[in-house]
Amino acid sequence: MLVKRIVAELMDIVILFLLLMGILYGIATIEFLGSFEYSILNTLALFSVVIICVSAPILLQYLFWKEGRSIGKTYVGLVVIDLQTNKPAGFSTMLVRETFSKWISCWVMCIPVFFGKKGVHESATRTEVRLYTKSK
Repeated sequence: MLVKRIVAELMDIVILFLLLMGILYGIATIEFLGSFEYSILNTLALFSVVIICVSAPILLQYLFWKEGRSIGKTYVGLVVIDLQTNKPAGFSTMLVRETFSKWISCWVMCIPVFFGKKGVHESATRTEVRLYTKSK
């Protein structure tokens, strides 16, 4: 299970990195084109790219987070379970888990996972990762 969790996390990181690199490339292109002549179209284009930069990662993950999964977890067959309901975690729990509890301080909080224990991000959100099985 540890290998699946690592693979899922790496996939999520690579996908987010590629998405952000594409967005930054778009911003750089618009800035380059805008450096020749100021126009309202260049300003609107830059504003649009900034909106996409902020919303795209959340919208992309929303499709998965609402079912207690991420793109990587879906690929390797894992799901995050809310221990209070024993059902897949919802969007708000996943948002807290994947942003605050994991990304902000993962390097300290995730260390227990490598020893087969719950990570702090799991304890803080009362969740755990399990193999995904379709419910009937």
